[in-house]
Amino acid sequence: MNMKKYTSIVILLFLLKGNIFSVPAGPPLNGTSVISLLTCSPGEELYSAFGHSAIRVHDSINKIDWVFNYGTFDFNAPNFYFKFIRGELNYQLTVEYYDNFIKFYSSNNRDVYQQVLNLDSLERQILFDYLIWNAEPANKFYLYDFFWDNCATRMRDAIVLLYKDKVRFYDKKWSYSYRQLVAPYLERSPWMRLGINLSLGMPADSIADLQTIQFLPDYVDTIFQETIIETEIPKKLISQRTHIIFSKETEKSNLYKYLNPTVVFVNIFIIILVISILEFRYKFRFHYIDSFLLYITGVLGILICFLWFGTLHRAANYNLNILWASPLNLFIAIFYYKIRSKKYTNIYLLIYSILCLLLVCIWNILPQQFDSSLIYLLLTMFVRFAGGFFYYNKK
Repeated sequence: MNMKKYTSIVILLFLLKGNIFSVPAGPPLNGTSVISLLTCSPGEELYSAFGHSAIRVHDSINKIDWVFNYGTFDFNAPNFYFKFIRGELNYQLTVEYYDNFIKFYSSNNRDVYQQVLNLDSLERQILFDYLIWNAEPANKFYLYDFFWDNCATRMRDAIVLLYKDKVRFYDKKWSYSYRQLVAPYLERSPWMRLGINLSLGMPADSIADLQTIQFLPDYVDTIFQETIIETEIPKKLISQRTHIIFSKETEKSNLYKYLNPTVVFVNIFIIILVISILEFRYKFRFHYIDSFLLYITGVLGILICFLWFGTLHRAANYNLNILWASPLNLFIAIFYYKIRSKKYTNIYLLIYSILCLLLVCIWNILPQQFDSSLIYLLLTMFVRFAGGFFYYNKK
């Protein structure tokens, strides 16, 4: 864990410890009260890479300035890490003081925007009462799901619950999958992008609509601006232009942008191609290269199977990466030095290498989008194991 990440977590724990509190039954709000949507820009760590949403209730007369935050969880929960990995960790709605909320995000150099919701006094009170009820111990927990139930979708659901069938999101056709929607947030972290693309299965390639696209805080911000509430006199959901509460400082350039998966895999492909040609010509074999590639792809296959069958992460189901990251490769790798020249081993590796090449050929018509950097890794597998088949048969 690097120092920056450690510091962020320490600050978060410190603020939450003294900042989260239990609220009484919803007090009557003053007529000058304001309820706003807060949107925070993405951070550098994985848990913050897609931004954050929360609701602010400000009533200066009653000295209320609270933030209702659906993005928190209990670090002291029993079996915390096991539940986190399995997708069984309950997130919760907590209530925080606005000043400390802003202090945390400004200390992490993240933009904070505010949009005032266009609610009359009765609507503000109903929404406030609902948030108070939702923050009660018996109601505050929910099973987090990145695409379908998170801090941003809870903002959307609160508004839909308030107005029911009167909410009209602006009319625009979308043709983007969930995977495509998160891709721009990962441009500065190509290794994170690779890891996420390896973890997500075909559900991530389904098309999001105007409601489901709001799993990303930025889209809640954008769509709320154009949302119409069809009351007796139709009105916009947002009453004012977006207000910038905190603007982050200019970020430093990424020194590691050239050390991305594509560059690494291209170089590995070239090196292994040259080695394989020399091996075939001079009749020798670096067996540890084969076993290393089998170990890596086998372990990845085990992890993919675990996410698919051993967790509640719906987006990890039906993951076609299992076609090349095969758990069987790990078994072959473990016994490789004993069975490397066996006929069945070489036939398996030939079939595996052809499958890798086939995946490259049908890349654009697969029902699941693979990370683009994997093309060179799959070509490496083809060169190495197809070449190995001919090497052992020639002997």
